[in-house]
Amino acid sequence: MRCFATVATGLEEILAGELTALGVREVERRPGGLAFTGERRDLYRACLGLRTATRVMVELADFNSHTHDRLYAGVRRIPWEEWIGPDRTLAVDCRLGSHNQWIEHSGFTVLRVKDALCDRLREATGRRPNIDKERPDVRVHARIDYNRAAIYLDAAGAPLHKRGWRVASHPAHLRETLAAGIVLLSGWDRRSPLFDPLCGSGTLLIEGALIAANIAPGLAGKRGFACQRWHDFDAGLWQELREEARAAIRRDGLPAIAGSDRDPRAVAATRANAKAAGVGEIVTVAQCPIDTAQPPPGAGTLLTNPPYGERLGDASDLAPLYAGLGTLLKQRCKGWRAFILAGSKELTAALHLKATRRYPLRNGPIDCRLLQYDLY
Repeated sequence: MRCFATVATGLEEILAGELTALGVREVERRPGGLAFTGERRDLYRACLGLRTATRVMVELADFNSHTHDRLYAGVRRIPWEEWIGPDRTLAVDCRLGSHNQWIEHSGFTVLRVKDALCDRLREATGRRPNIDKERPDVRVHARIDYNRAAIYLDAAGAPLHKRGWRVASHPAHLRETLAAGIVLLSGWDRRSPLFDPLCGSGTLLIEGALIAANIAPGLAGKRGFACQRWHDFDAGLWQELREEARAAIRRDGLPAIAGSDRDPRAVAATRANAKAAGVGEIVTVAQCPIDTAQPPPGAGTLLTNPPYGERLGDASDLAPLYAGLGTLLKQRCKGWRAFILAGSKELTAALHLKATRRYPLRNGPIDCRLLQYDLY
């Protein structure tokens, strides 16, 4: 089958490496993600094991869609009754590229796709499925560009950053997929210490612990997957792959994974989330300001996402925080490598350090840079 995994801008190469490690074939970069060819086993492994993908979808059709009538006809030709039944609730999403001559209105496009699908199911089964835009059983995606439509069935359902372990939140927390991408971009060896002195609700630390212990993200919390509601779902294969993933977990010989935050609510959130993710005994966190934050012994990797005035705090009030972070790096992190997700050049100037490398990333709608500092 032909599949497509979506990913945040800047993490495409990381996702390609993940897919290759899973053993999938013919990985091809496309706008918004990576296409790949695989069997059902590969699809299930991707849902359970990909750390940076936002969605994993099966491509059901690719056809000319110069007009809405052609779009309707192409969607109706898909044998939907082989995949889903009318008892499942449904949602349709549409992404329009900038190179369409006739199809420009996404709302009407969604309606045409939905009508074609529902009409096909009613013809085959005598009933139409109900629509649930918030929590559907089945989600269909239409991507239309250059007057061609690609129709996908979402195998994950809820976006994959919703691991199911976040029981306590914190303002402006990172998406889990982006946090995992930062850990993997850093090249952390999983043997030396990992430290976040501004840990918030602990997303970077928890994703780092999951990577170190080789815990598949699909096992880390409590969530279901949309492919489990498809007609052809193979429960035996799914259980086999879950057991395979569990057997690959390792908890011995792990490095120190530690963090701190001055906010006691953040510390409590980190502990609660780490426990829910199954890494409560791996992640340690202390309550203290940046001025007294202390990394674990030995050289390691520091990862952090300090506030940059977009969502937390006013930018003009954050310079002392960055100055304190710079002092920590220079005085207590010699021999370490540090990676800071930055959304403001003015604030990172307060570190008084020169970055050795910059990785462009997007944190939601915000253009950021992951700045690397080698602290000799």
